[in-house]
Amino acid sequence: MGDIPFWLLGAHGLILAEEDRPELIEAFLPHFKRVAAGKFCLLGGVNAQVTLIESTEEEIRAEVRRACRILGPGGGFILAPIDNIYEYTLKAHLEALIDEWRRVREY
Repeated sequence: MGDIPFWLLGAHGLILAEEDRPELIEAFLPHFKRVAAGKFCLLGGVNAQVTLIESTEEEIRAEVRRACRILGPGGGFILAPIDNIYEYTLKAHLEALIDEWRRVREY
């Protein structure tokens, strides 16, 4: 899979991708979806540090739409920060994530 750490934990029914360079995750999301289709559930789609801490509310909304557009069709996707929600995360940023998810969750 190139530079991205990638673990497929079939016995537990999940795929875990951990990377601090979101542009690499973007490139591999369609691959993760193809591998998981009908077999695994994908959890994540939003980087807590880069997206929820450092981004604007509109950028957060765009990331939610992107994750749901790529990973949502066919089911098996749970939108969530890929690491932690930090205590210094702005409440408005979490509200933007949840609000946008509510708007686009029907895929």
